[in-house]
Amino acid sequence: WDIDIRYSCNNAHSVPIEIYIDDEQKPRAKFYPKNTHDWNSFTDSGKINLGSITAGSHPIIFKTNGAKYGVADLDYFILSIQS
Repeated sequence: WDIDIRYSCNNAHSVPIEIYIDDEQKPRAKFYPKNTHDWNSFTDSGKINLGSITAGSHPIIFKTNGAKYGVADLDYFILSIQS
């Protein structure tokens, strides 16, 4: 599975957003938002590999340690099966 995240970021930092599936202890992926220079200027992350996921319902959890002026504003995300 892949995830593509649409986001904005008005902050220069090196804080990742970690992506978890279910209650896993290690993140499936880490995503480092690039500065879009405005909270209303959105861009797409491109496909981020989440690996295989079993059939059924699974929570997707986004975690970060934060940054002084925010890490990112997530607009939406799209899940897709790897081709």
